[in-house]
Amino acid sequence: MRQGYFSWRSGIFCMVADEYKKFTDFKGNLKLMKSNSAIPLALSLGIMLLLVGYFFGFCTDDPFISFRYADNFAHGKGLVFNPGDRVEGYSNFLFVAIMSLFSCFGVSGIGMLMAAKAVGIASAIGLFFLFFYAIRRFEENSLFAAGGTLLLLASNILFALWTAGGMETGLFAFLLVASAICRSRELEKISFPFSSILSGLLSLTRPEGVLYYGVFFLASLVWYHRQSIPKKHYLMLSAKDALIFISIIGAFELWRIYYYHAVVSG
Repeated sequence: MRQGYFSWRSGIFCMVADEYKKFTDFKGNLKLMKSNSAIPLALSLGIMLLLVGYFFGFCTDDPFISFRYADNFAHGKGLVFNPGDRVEGYSNFLFVAIMSLFSCFGVSGIGMLMAAKAVGIASAIGLFFLFFYAIRRFEENSLFAAGGTLLLLASNILFALWTAGGMETGLFAFLLVASAICRSRELEKISFPFSSILSGLLSLTRPEGVLYYGVFFLASLVWYHRQSIPKKHYLMLSAKDALIFISIIGAFELWRIYYYHAVVSG
């Protein structure tokens, strides 16, 4: 019995380690983006960065709410807007947490805005690499499709505007696409659901991430059914998928109830 228990745990560990190794196969991923096929990526990144530079001065007052929460948290006053008044006046927990790290290193004032803009730009650059990787991986000889998609995104004025806006928009877009790509790979291999972790982070960035996870989850069920996978097997896979996501969101909700005495953002 004890031997079987350790064999089961060892099997799970080996499966997770194997899938993580495949997912972080940097040599294989970089090989996919070599030679002339990287020209559309470089061109689209250049266009996007030019537009972001043009709109770099754009800003609204919304980010400063997050900055206030982040600054108070970093200086031991709690995750609050006004010390002593526990009201959840934000809906972008992960972004606030990231900004609090900058505040811990002494970044403040206009520096926080520049840091937030840097997070947005870095997320946008990562998003372009994700799109390029996904199109080139799932559609062989798809240079035209990859180039066209990236150039359309790069020339989108609203995308550039909000990338430079200092809000969580870029981070949310990056995590959304990363979740979708990761899930598509998992469905190909029937592997450990890392996408559920990414979807959990997505939902901590913006609450509508929960809706996107629901779409991904239902799409997975449909895919399993159409692939004629035994019902018992895909229900087990789906249960593991949901359990990981619910654990992340559930832990956050329990903390929210304890800290703010509320189940939703105020």
